[in-house]
Amino acid sequence: MSGNEIVDEGGEQMAKVASVREGRWRVLIVDDAETSIIAQKMMLGSREYDFIVARTGREAIALAEQFRPDVILLDVMMPNVSGFRVCERLKQTAETCHIPVIMVTAANELVHAKTAQLYGFEDFLTKPIDREELRGKIQKYIGVGARGEAG
Repeated sequence: MSGNEIVDEGGEQMAKVASVREGRWRVLIVDDAETSIIAQKMMLGSREYDFIVARTGREAIALAEQFRPDVILLDVMMPNVSGFRVCERLKQTAETCHIPVIMVTAANELVHAKTAQLYGFEDFLTKPIDREELRGKIQKYIGVGARGEAG
């Protein structure tokens, strides 16, 4: 896959985005840890999905608005802007409020299940992520996101 640069108004590179092809499901992976990004991409595979990657909350918001992914996997422990605040912002914006956001966390499952609902996450995954659980949750929400199709 070829990469496209996404730059902000000041000309600063925000993210490298793999080419996004029509007709394929788009997954925005938001994580500041490269190993987590690679693991999530490998678990999902590239046959069905195009991946958009953000490493900061600011990137996540910009890329969600630009590419309108079908689902977002959002790590909550991010530098500067937490995943909670990112989700809150996405859910308050008309262009992104309908996109399903799945919280990814290494923290206690029970605590985050309740917190996830408060901030507008549709669901959550606990690290280390189980491949079948990840694929199952993606399939559960895919199609109800940016395209508004039944899934």
